[in-house]
Amino acid sequence: QLAHEWFVSKLTGPEGEGARRYLTGRGYDADDVHSLGLGFSTNTWDGLLRHLVGQHGFQPQELNEAGLVVPGQEGRGFYDRFRGRVIFPIRDSSGRLISFAGRSIDGSDPKYINGSETPVYDKGKTLYRLHDASAAMRKQGRAVVVEGYFDAISLARAGIGEAVAVCGTALGQAHARLLRRWAPQVVLFLDTDDAGRRAVHRALPVLLAEGLAVRIATTPGGKDPDDLARQGGAAAVEAALATADDLPAYLVREAHRSFDLRSLDGRVAAMEMVLGHLMHLESELARAEAASRVADGLGFDDGIV
Repeated sequence: QLAHEWFVSKLTGPEGEGARRYLTGRGYDADDVHSLGLGFSTNTWDGLLRHLVGQHGFQPQELNEAGLVVPGQEGRGFYDRFRGRVIFPIRDSSGRLISFAGRSIDGSDPKYINGSETPVYDKGKTLYRLHDASAAMRKQGRAVVVEGYFDAISLARAGIGEAVAVCGTALGQAHARLLRRWAPQVVLFLDTDDAGRRAVHRALPVLLAEGLAVRIATTPGGKDPDDLARQGGAAAVEAALATADDLPAYLVREAHRSFDLRSLDGRVAAMEMVLGHLMHLESELARAEAASRVADGLGFDDGIV
């Protein structure tokens, strides 16, 4: 909490002028920044470290265990984990502040730096915005899962209050269990590049194994959800979600995109990809229905599938 207060003070103070311009350029005014709890880490090696040690009496090792600083090379002291970045507070499902993520504002890599795992922060059990999104997830009967923090915020600002994001890790079994507590359906709304498609394929078995219904949304023109929401507004986001593929439709689309279905090898590979996902459907009826639709979409014999 003390670190968060320091980050917020730096964003609102003279040192945060560049970060404020960056956020204004993305469409965030002062009220947005305040409601989201955004902050800024100054581009110094030890600003937060000196503040928490000098003003509040913490030991550097305690700050290391909290994921706020990292050890220097060859054990030479510690330095701030986040430097020169917009800071996102990360909370658990009860709303308690447990970590941070930082995004570069000058285009430097890595784009995001995520907090390290600590006794209170397990990335595999944490979803950004879950505390804020849980009521909307219950009401809408779905969760919309995105990759980036700005993706989740922009969707929420466009009226999709059930949007959550993974915290710099792949969607795992614990995430799926968390989501199932609030909603029976998950919409994967990930980037449409190769990395995004790979992320969908990794997430599908995890979500299906937990009995969740899954749909996959895509954006026109290769935009990410943040770009779509900022440029097209709520109508564009709603259109993308309304036309999201269910599992059979997505598998058919992916098979046509990824394999040469005119060749034997391509058809075999497509079948292996399809079955690798359909086998995780819990319901025999759902498996049969999905198999029939996939067979029709790929020109396979129903009985073979």
